[in-house]
This record gives sequence, structure tokens and C-alpha cells, in this order.
Amino acid sequence: MKILSINESFNFQSMVAYAYLIILPLAIRISGQIYLQDIFVPIMGLFCLFIIWKNPSEIIKTPFVFLSIFIFTALLSTMFNYSGILDLYEISIFMYMFVLVIFFANVKLSGKFLYFYGLAVLSIMLIYCFSEFFLGEAKVYKAYSSSTLDFISRRFYFTFNHPNLTGSFYALPFLCLILGAKFMQSKNYRRIAIMAFFLLIFAIPLVLTASKHMLISIALFLGAISASTIWPKKLKNSIRYLCYALVSGIFIFFLLTVFFPFFPLNSEFPYFNCSTPGMYTIHQDIYAKSLCSGWKTLFLGCGKENMISIYPAMANYDYVHIILAQYKQEFLMPNFISYMDAHNEYLNIGVSFGIISLIFMYLFWFFLPFHNDTRSAFAKNIILFFIISIFMVSFWDDILSKRWIWCAAGIIYSFKDRENESL
Repeated sequence: MKILSINESFNFQSMVAYAYLIILPLAIRISGQIYLQDIFVPIMGLFCLFIIWKNPSEIIKTPFVFLSIFIFTALLSTMFNYSGILDLYEISIFMYMFVLVIFFANVKLSGKFLYFYGLAVLSIMLIYCFSEFFLGEAKVYKAYSSSTLDFISRRFYFTFNHPNLTGSFYALPFLCLILGAKFMQSKNYRRIAIMAFFLLIFAIPLVLTASKHMLISIALFLGAISASTIWPKKLKNSIRYLCYALVSGIFIFFLLTVFFPFFPLNSEFPYFNCSTPGMYTIHQDIYAKSLCSGWKTLFLGCGKENMISIYPAMANYDYVHIILAQYKQEFLMPNFISYMDAHNEYLNIGVSFGIISLIFMYLFWFFLPFHNDTRSAFAKNIILFFIISIFMVSFWDDILSKRWIWCAAGIIYSFKDRENESL
């Protein structure tokens, strides 16, 4: 979707993009859910309107046609189910994300900037993490304290207010570093080996987030390794399939920790605790029942406000207590029987806007890797691994409300191999 010819110099649009990306990891809150980087959104929105006005036909091309239809159907659903301000807030999140991906898809960022941005952010996060743990100031995730998950209660937050946010944000600098390192596509074995080593070192804070969202960064790493030119031609396909298998294996492991309490481990098969379903299944079951409660809800959703109001009536108190007891977290009963997020993007979008909107949202992600024929096999492979991981992580989080995921999608969309750039 090449709409405008925007060079890679520091023109106004690229300066806005650079500023947004640099401010993003600082997580400087202005008010509520408004952060410092959000001051650029009106400028981005005007830029997007100019893009559409200049070339209106481009917005209906794959994959953005699916995202446009999603916004349209979600708006209709919001109007049909409107019950309060939270319904407007929910659709405004995705309209914001729509602006972000359109903007970053049409601003060509320098490969050097991507490389040094990723390197700088990951280095700062590593130093921040080591200083916290060596000084004994690592934050404690209180929900896990005195529970069966107490062993991972001390987690890495960085500047964010939840380790899962840190875990998902990691994917953005990881992606920028990998895409910007042009030598990763060469046969410079020494530099590739050094890069792989440093990516593993940079992953230490990521592991200490104890967040299942690390799957996205793991997928990016395996995508880069599997597509590297260092492998003999005879082994390339085998290495790629092995990396797919590793990502799938990690996904299955993480998914099991969603479906079952898992810890503490048992000495007999199947070794993990499967006495009851997992904690997340409490609200996922409620959301699934709500979504399938009737044809209207299935196709148009019921809206966030309505979901909050019907949630308590659909919660089974005894069932919730039995599950929380497996984690020694019975004290969380009031939270789980009043209202909880779905912790599943498929259910979250489905309940909010209906299954039609859900399908078009994920059609956008499905077709995102296939539009650009100018990418190398290396870049295409990384993008494919990234998209697969988004589909996977959607099983346990509302991942598509994260700004950095859409920034990454826009950067991926606009990425072209740069023959004349060197590091």
C-alpha cells in the first residue's frame, strides 16, 4: 500500500514517528490511560486523513480493507449495544490502533534508526533490570505472593505498571533490532553469532517478566535464526520446521498453564496440577457463554458495559472458589465474581463487537505478511513468525489493545530491504 513517497530523512512525518517510538517505553502517564506519546495522535490522525484523501482507493486494498470493515462493523455494534461510556472507550481504542498502523505503514523509518533504537532500548532495559535485582529493588507482583505461583512473584516491570505490558512491549525493540541489522541477511557468520548471543543476553529481563507474552519475542528470535543465510541449503527447511515446532511447543506449554492451575507440579503423569480448570478459565467461560447466549450477541456482541452488568449473574461462586483454592488465592473471590477481563482477545472482541468484527480483525493480521514482494526471504520469515505469535498470544491476553503491537505491524508493513544502508 504505497500511498505517499516519503523519504527516510528527518521530515516532519518521520520525526513524529521517531519521537513516538522514543517516548513509548518511558510510559509517562498524563492522566488515566493517556500517556505522553499520545499527544502525537492528532497529528497522526490528520496525516492518515491526508493519506486517505490523496488516494482513497488504497484504503480498500488488502490487508487494510479488513481492518476498515472491522472498524465499520464495530462502530455499528457499538451504536446498537450502547449502554455507557465504556462502550465508546472500547471502540476508541481500536480506532486509535487503526491510526497507529496506518501512520507507521506509510512512514519509511531508517534501517539505521531501527537498529540503534532496538539496541538502545534493549540495553537500557537490561541495565535497568540488573540494577533492580542487584540492589534488591525488584517489584513484587502481589497477586502471586503467598500463592502457588509465589516463586515468580518477583518480576521485571521496567517503566510499565504490569509485567505483562513489559513482556509484550519487548517485541517492538526486538523486531526493530532484527530488521535493522542488515548483516543478519549476509554470510557474516561472526556478526550473526554475536547478534544471536546479545539477543539471548537481552532476553534475560524478558524472562524475568515471567510473562507468557515473551512468546512474541521468542518467535521473532527463532524467525531470524531460521531464516539466516548461515545455514546450508539442504538444512534450511529442516531448521525452519524445527523453529516452528519450538514456537508451537512453547505455545502449547503456555496454553496448558491457562487451562490448568499447573503448579505445584506432581510426581506422577501428567505431572502438572489438573485437579480443576485454570484461573483464566473462570472469566473465559463466562465470556464464552455470554457470546453464545443468542444470535444477536453472537453476531453483534453485547458491549463492554452490558458485559460488566451481566458478569456477576453468570459467575458460579462455588466453582470460582474451588479453582482459586488451587492457587491459594481465595482472597481474590470478590474480583472474580464481580468482573474480570476475558484474558483472551478472541472472546474480548467477540463479546464487545460480535463475531463478524472478530473475523475481519484477524483477517487483517492473516493477510499482513503477503502484500510486499520486495522483501527478502529473511524479512518475510520474521514477519510470518510475528503474525503467528500474535494469533497464539491472543488466547491469553487482550494483546491488540497494546500500542507497540500496532507500531510493529506498521513497521513490518512498510519494511523493505535497504540495499544502500550499512551499519
